[in-house]
Amino acid sequence: MWLVLHMGFAHRVDVTGTPLRAKDFRTAPVGRTEASLGVVPAFVGYLTANVLSGRTRSWAMGQAHGLAAMAAVDVLTGAVAGGPKGRHDSTQAGLSNLVADFGSCATGTDGPSPAGSGSDPALIELQYAHMPLRGESLVVVLDPDAGDEQPILDDSPRWWRAEDCGLITPVAILGVRLSGAEGEVDGDGKAARLDQRLRFCGFDPITIDGGDPAAFAWAILETEDRLKRFTSNADRVYPAPMPYVIATAGFGLLDGEHFPEQEVPPPDALYIDGEFRQRFNKAAASLFVPPAELAAAVGVLDTHALQGRPRESHHPLAVRSQRPRH
Repeated sequence: MWLVLHMGFAHRVDVTGTPLRAKDFRTAPVGRTEASLGVVPAFVGYLTANVLSGRTRSWAMGQAHGLAAMAAVDVLTGAVAGGPKGRHDSTQAGLSNLVADFGSCATGTDGPSPAGSGSDPALIELQYAHMPLRGESLVVVLDPDAGDEQPILDDSPRWWRAEDCGLITPVAILGVRLSGAEGEVDGDGKAARLDQRLRFCGFDPITIDGGDPAAFAWAILETEDRLKRFTSNADRVYPAPMPYVIATAGFGLLDGEHFPEQEVPPPDALYIDGEFRQRFNKAAASLFVPPAELAAAVGVLDTHALQGRPRESHHPLAVRSQRPRH
């Protein structure tokens, strides 16, 4: 999360945790830092669930506004293998390259486009029920507000079938509006309203602390167990009680506070506003993890060879090829 914060507002990092100076900040912020901060615990929880179960699940997101989270976790763990080869790694220079490259649409000659130049998948809410095949699993991060605008997006319990579909864990992170429009900051009221709407549509939601990766790992394993119990019932009746994880936002933009979008600092604020830079550095300090401690944590997640499973960069949906119909 420390790295994600820098990707949105800075040109470089200092792996010793030294506060940044005015010249280290961008002229204008890039990306959706608040969205990515919310996605980091979810993705780390997904990696943890894979370790605990010895299975590599597929991962998908409804939009690319949380891309900084994916790029940050990737460069630290090698889970996704995303950036230009040799340019982004966990060294001081490599992390600074990642931060400087984020948001660029340039294409280099030594690899794929820099982090942050991906395109958004369209209406994944209409697809995710059919994405994993039977025997596979998928964790998908969805826009919690999409169903308010297009109720058909809440029909997955009617589309999913145990006979030919894999296990699915839909996740909504409250306080994170993935579509890019202004969204309501998380609160008990919004969680309750979403829970009520999902139950009306046939889902079986559970609510967790969105700032705790362990809560995400537990929720993934729990939702899969619920679908397995439904699948094993010979007398099952559809629509299926599709599990759905409601994650209350655990982190705000700065100082542990939640900032509505209209209160996010305008362009140049970090560059010219000394008070806001101090708040940034304070928030960055609270998220900083010493490199040795971080390396030890990454080692715990690196069990692929031991468990005989593919890395997350080669999850089932990422490597599946479709035969053309003639």
